[in-house]
Amino acid sequence: MGSAYTKRHTEESTRDAIALVDSSGRTVTAVAREPGVSFRIARYRRDEDFTDDRWDVTHLGERTLAEVFHITHPDHLGDTYRVTEEQAAKLAPLTGLTFDLEAYEYYLEPTAD
Repeated sequence: MGSAYTKRHTEESTRDAIALVDSSGRTVTAVAREPGVSFRIARYRRDEDFTDDRWDVTHLGERTLAEVFHITHPDHLGDTYRVTEEQAAKLAPLTGLTFDLEAYEYYLEPTAD
C-alpha cells in the first residue's frame, strides 16, 4: 500500500461510477460536479481491507481537493488517492479531522450516491 495512488473502493461503487460515466457520455469530472457524487475520506486500519470510518469532505469543493492532492487534470478526481502526511496536514484544519497515520491509512474516495 505504499503508493500515493491506490484504488481502494468496492466493486459496487466502481460499477456504479463506470455506469454513470458510460451511460452519460460525459467525463468523470463532469459527472463529479453534479449532485449525487461526493468525496469522502475513508480510514482503514493498517493491513486491513475494510474501512473503519468515513467522513464526507464534499463541502471542500473540487478545486480545494485538487490542490491538496496535487491533481492537475480534473478527470483524475474520479480516482482514489492515499492521503500522505503532507495532505493530512492540509486537510486537518479544513475538516477538523485528526489523522493518525501510524495506525491508519486514509484515502480520498469519490462516491456516486
